[in-house]
Amino acid sequence: MRLAMSILVRDEVDIIEHNIRHHAALGVSRFIVTDNGSVDGTREILEELTKEFDLDIIDEPQKTIDQDLWVTRMAQQLQQENSADWVINNDADELWLPSQGSLVSALKMALSSSEHEPNEIGTVQCVRHNMLPSLEDVNREGYTYAQNRFQVMQDWTDAANALSLSEQSGQLAALYDNGKHIMIRTLPGKVIARLEGLKSVDMGNHGAQHELKKIKTDIIEIAHYPVRGFKQFQKKVTNYGSSLVNNTRFTDTTCRHLRYWFDRHLAGELELEYELIVLPEATLWPLVEQGILRHLPEASCDGFACSF
Repeated sequence: MRLAMSILVRDEVDIIEHNIRHHAALGVSRFIVTDNGSVDGTREILEELTKEFDLDIIDEPQKTIDQDLWVTRMAQQLQQENSADWVINNDADELWLPSQGSLVSALKMALSSSEHEPNEIGTVQCVRHNMLPSLEDVNREGYTYAQNRFQVMQDWTDAANALSLSEQSGQLAALYDNGKHIMIRTLPGKVIARLEGLKSVDMGNHGAQHELKKIKTDIIEIAHYPVRGFKQFQKKVTNYGSSLVNNTRFTDTTCRHLRYWFDRHLAGELELEYELIVLPEATLWPLVEQGILRHLPEASCDGFACSF
């Protein structure tokens, strides 16, 4: 089984090299990365990595965040060149983690343990968890994303009361549907797709249009690092917020929190929003005791393949 990975990236200099090395160490043999006009050194790192890995770079200059179209384009390239059997459609801030062995062996296990025949399966949806830092973590000298050790296990539905958020205060951007905290909530999974029969990849990589059946597995999990330091958060908001403004395909409800944060950036209030999503340990530890969060040791990366 040949496993490929596609990544859409823009200004992720703090994590992109580790992302590729991690997945290569776990059995990904082919990479295609679309760089959407990075200016922070990400593009130069990718160029260096082409000397070491089977990695193609597509330069996409349009600042419109047409993620579904660009990720589908990468999948179509893999189909045309017949260089892989399956593809992980990944983001730069996500690490895919098999319960044991490599990603290839874990995928084979997921296929063989299904009620369907392996050759009947087109997509495998994997569980995804937010990995969050504390405010103390991000303010510590030498902080890296690997120090995001609070893993979200359940929705925090009492966030509005606990954080004294109200509609009058205009601080509801920290909340998601039904009062859940935007970061301390369960997430939709993401898929690994068989290239044969793949028609298109959905926005956000949460699903794919495929001729074959869909299954879910917990044999492979995804560690998602959505927020790191403030500068990274600010860069993410300005990059994607301006791209959403430029996009003519999406409605105003697409990525509404990023749109809100972009408005707050324009108003000079983004740091206040950051303080609502990166919380102090005094707030996080009680959530560990309630089972909403799980506190993990710092990620251990043996040969760049990380585990907890």
